[in-house]
Amino acid sequence: MDLNDQTRAAAAELLSKLENARFSAMLGCNLSALQRLLADDLIYIHSTGVVQNKEEYLKAIRCGDLIYEEVTTADREISLLSPTAALIHGSISMKLNVKGERKTVHSIFINSWRVVDRDWQMVSWQSTSIP
Repeated sequence: MDLNDQTRAAAAELLSKLENARFSAMLGCNLSALQRLLADDLIYIHSTGVVQNKEEYLKAIRCGDLIYEEVTTADREISLLSPTAALIHGSISMKLNVKGERKTVHSIFINSWRVVDRDWQMVSWQSTSIP
């Protein structure tokens, strides 16, 4: 299906807002918002190489093993692949606490979103540390 510029712009604007909402939910430990924004079959690959599914990722946040303190993105680009699928990539800096150890991480990332039951949800996240 051919996507016109207006459709692409509207989807990019919505996905940008959803990404911002996801980062806000991470910072605020808002598990109900994350539950809605993340797909049930989520694959989350941290910059350390640790791979988690949705349940494992939310559990790490819920029990305090993963606490986000600051998140800043740059150079974020959104590519609409179809009316129901998109990729987002860019760079990210995070200050976080992982199992009691404070860390600052600078990474590049790519994530994928798809429409599930009429709502956009993040399906995957992969980040790679920038030395």
